[in-house]
Amino acid sequence: MRVCMTVPAAGLLFLALGASACSNEESSQYHDAVLENSVRSYGQALTAPDATTAWRLMSKRCQSMSSLKTVAAVADVTHKQWGAIPVKTVHIDQLSGTHAVVSYDYDKETGQKRRNWVREGGVWKDDCSNS
Repeated sequence: MRVCMTVPAAGLLFLALGASACSNEESSQYHDAVLENSVRSYGQALTAPDATTAWRLMSKRCQSMSSLKTVAAVADVTHKQWGAIPVKTVHIDQLSGTHAVVSYDYDKETGQKRRNWVREGGVWKDDCSNS
């Protein structure tokens, strides 16, 4: 959870409004948590199966290479093979601006995934490419 505090700023204009102050560490932890939440939501959607949610968590580039129908088929097969399993661990290997490389795995022995993620419209999305 992002925790910020309001700090009164100097000057008449800012005195009435105040200024928000967050440390870089808090901001970094917040962005890491948002990315991790997207990874977990995407992984859960693929095994639920919930193709619509998985589709929404795919980048525009990724969507252009696939279709909702294909994602639904993949989610259905994944669900039949593994059931509705949660993502067990998430590790953010790299994070720079709107691009991240994330490794994650599930409770069952599905193997670790290492994928590229991009931030579009304020939401982290799977970019359909292994890193």
